[in-house]
Amino acid sequence: MSLLVKELLEESKNQYIRRSLIEALDTVDLALPNAIGEDLIKGHSLKGAILNTVGKYRDKNLLHLALIELQAAQTNFDPNWHHPDLNDEISLTLGDIYLNLQRFDMAEDLFKSIIDQEDGHLSSIINTIKALIGLSHISEQKNEFNAALDFAAEGLTKFKETNIHDDALKIELYFQLAQAHIRRQDYTAMEEYIQPVLVLSRQLGDLEKETLALCNLAVARCVQSDYKAAMPLFIESLEKSRAIGFRNNTANCLINIGTTYAQLFNYEDALDRYNTVLSEFKDIISDNTLIIIL
Repeated sequence: MSLLVKELLEESKNQYIRRSLIEALDTVDLALPNAIGEDLIKGHSLKGAILNTVGKYRDKNLLHLALIELQAAQTNFDPNWHHPDLNDEISLTLGDIYLNLQRFDMAEDLFKSIIDQEDGHLSSIINTIKALIGLSHISEQKNEFNAALDFAAEGLTKFKETNIHDDALKIELYFQLAQAHIRRQDYTAMEEYIQPVLVLSRQLGDLEKETLALCNLAVARCVQSDYKAAMPLFIESLEKSRAIGFRNNTANCLINIGTTYAQLFNYEDALDRYNTVLSEFKDIISDNTLIIIL
């Protein structure tokens, strides 16, 4: 039974990476009733991560269900176990949930605690890099773009110094570096990091990062006034965002496609995209974006 539980958790994890979120939830739910010990904790932590992503994509109310799963993971964690990696995994997932809930102080405390407890082992260094990515993301959300770049750059230094071979971590790290640069409007530096993200995300089947990388590259083409090169990138990102139910990026792509059509003097198609955003995504777009569209 233990082997079957482990296989189900691994299958759910792979489905989650591919952003087959409903399948990932169904699979982890098959594993949890028979999971014990560390597998039970990993199952609750994984389900929390999946619900966190579904909440980010579609319904923020699900973020509170994600918190419940992480609380279950913490409850079942035996303090006598010497398993800092598992404890870090819980803290990282919990930090991401608080980040999406915009409870930045609580997320920061969790990420900083991981960094403070780094013990020099490879797994601990990897978790420190993930925590630095989290701190960079928080800084970005708070419009502290220099701090966002500093945290991500510190993660990159550790990644290179330790000679880590982890493509999934490289995607996360390079994407956050790209985000920090794009928020600073340094599009040349952004492309240096987002190109590898696109290549690696396609190799690993990470559809979320692939869609975001495509959108970032399209924005860079628009900055260069190369709207014809930008359009197919936006469209591909839009189609893949719709496929995985990533509403925020779907709306973002539609707005950018509308703006690109307007730059090409195709006002009818531009208005069509803006109206789609207003009819389908008004609940998630910011007031500033709403003002621009209207």
